[in-house]
Amino acid sequence: MTIRRLILASSIAAVCLFAAPAARAAIIYTMPETQQVDPADTFSVDVRLNSENDTVNAVQLRVLFDPAALEVVDVSKAGSFLVLWTEQPKIDAKAGVITFSGGTPNGSYVVNGRLVTIVFRS
Repeated sequence: MTIRRLILASSIAAVCLFAAPAARAAIIYTMPETQQVDPADTFSVDVRLNSENDTVNAVQLRVLFDPAALEVVDVSKAGSFLVLWTEQPKIDAKAGVITFSGGTPNGSYVVNGRLVTIVFRS
């Protein structure tokens, strides 16, 4: 499996696991959706949200990645529209899981809103 396919598969798996049960129509996605990387390359992936004309006041995410193929170097909250963090980003490198939760007071409509930026090493 190429790194590109692995990243795409990881991104799709992560997107499928993002939405909390209370969410109605929010779309969570990664940017870039795919990218070509070589072994030992470091690259960034933004995790973003579009609330689809609904207000969002809280987000809880669980991002899965293949720890045999990817190493998480950093998870950055810089530039996130979330201002209250009920769970700081936590990385379980052995299990291949990143979890976090946060919110914004009074809710807001979000289009292309950055949640976190994950820096990986292939």
